[in-house]
Amino acid sequence: MAPASIAPSPLCRPEEDPFLLLESTLHTVQKILDRHRGKPLRRAWLDQLYGEEEITRLEEEMLPALKRFVARIADIDDWILVEM
Repeated sequence: MAPASIAPSPLCRPEEDPFLLLESTLHTVQKILDRHRGKPLRRAWLDQLYGEEEITRLEEEMLPALKRFVARIADIDDWILVEM
């Protein structure tokens, strides 16, 4: 779901915007990791749980990469708005 600050657009619905999906994914993964602090995580298609090592890799590698990606998209959006 799109953040409340997103204005309706004639171009697409918020759920059709792949960049909003990435931002939502980032926030959801952060919430899941915070809620399961110190506990293993289940995966839908793996019998093995994500333990401390896998969770640490998510926190140290995947989350920063997603944050940089989302920030770069915001920079591009800001540039487009200035150019309009």
